[in-house]
Amino acid sequence: PAAMIAASPKATVPVLMLAEGRVIDESLEIMRWALAQADPQLEGLDPGEYLAVLSHSGSRDFTDLPRNLSDDRIRKLAAKGGAICVTSVFLAPMNMTAERAALFEKFENIETLSQADREEMARQWRALDQRDPIWKADFERFVQATLHVLKVAGPDHVCFGADWDGGGGIAGLADITALPHVTERLKAAGYSEADLEKMWSGNILRILRAAKVK
Repeated sequence: PAAMIAASPKATVPVLMLAEGRVIDESLEIMRWALAQADPQLEGLDPGEYLAVLSHSGSRDFTDLPRNLSDDRIRKLAAKGGAICVTSVFLAPMNMTAERAALFEKFENIETLSQADREEMARQWRALDQRDPIWKADFERFVQATLHVLKVAGPDHVCFGADWDGGGGIAGLADITALPHVTERLKAAGYSEADLEKMWSGNILRILRAAKVK
């Protein structure tokens, strides 16, 4: 959009435009900004306005990190018709080493890299993930986090946002090939096909349709 290009001539995403006029257009810096916040801003949601989707979040009662919401706020979000997409990031403190930060810097400027340099960056990233993961979490913790949020909000208000292009891969949930295992675990926990349809797509589509009508 023109407004985003005006704010950040790089014309890449993400772009965070803060109320005081400051613009942050680097993923790593946006992540650091989010971690520094005391709490996500949910108080201003008006049930008569657009429904809210929290695309990459979780329960702070399950994992006490700033990016996540308290269970009380998740309940408020659900009561207003919104949805929370459980993410595989922020299930543990971020292990941001100097080596990882350097790779993030390259990633933010990937358009300037040659194909060979991109492949080398990807190789280094995968090797670092194996040697020193950014998140000390695994598939089982993701499942337990999802089940916790489901108990709080219900299947009508839960979705998924793994954030694989922003450092979200964890052991056992490194890419989309692991998604059928999520479905298996949710079925084993008693959730129906109708519940799963809502979680995988229906809840997001419902909110998007409501926004289009408005």
